[in-house]
Amino acid sequence: MFEAFTAGFIKMEPLLAMIRNLYRIEHEAKEKAEAKGTETALFKARKVARQDSVQIVDDIFTFCRNILKTELPSSPVFQAVNYALNIEDELKKFLENPKLNLDNNPAEAMQRSISIGRRNWLFTASETGGQNLAILYSFAATCKANGVNYRQWLEDVLVRINTTPASQIDSLLPHNWKNSQPK
Repeated sequence: MFEAFTAGFIKMEPLLAMIRNLYRIEHEAKEKAEAKGTETALFKARKVARQDSVQIVDDIFTFCRNILKTELPSSPVFQAVNYALNIEDELKKFLENPKLNLDNNPAEAMQRSISIGRRNWLFTASETGGQNLAILYSFAATCKANGVNYRQWLEDVLVRINTTPASQIDSLLPHNWKNSQPK
């Protein structure tokens, strides 16, 4: 949609303004929750804020349906609006679940590094090597998502994994990990 607007289709401006309002509402909810500093506070703030978002989302899709009637199928506006309408249900899921982000930008950012590295990993020597690399990369991404230093986590876990009882193995996962090494 933004691409259509930057290509000179100014009729997309009201749509972009509505989308900006959604992001403003999300930002305000996040700011309110940050004062409390818990993930639960964020979910509660989003749940309240998203009540305001419902009407905006409905307006967005009404706008899309109306503009679709006036455009040729080959136009960038038609293609952008048609794409949004085809995935309308998926785009609305964030309204029902405050644990979902408004967009998937964090996930896409993580995937970008996979795409960049794909060529580098092409020659991992074997399928098993590739699988092991994928496991290590998953742990690295999980550490990053949880604010854990991957190198410290890996060095500590490799030493402790053989002596950790199976019933406590979850304590070594990045989101549960407590560093046993002195700083």
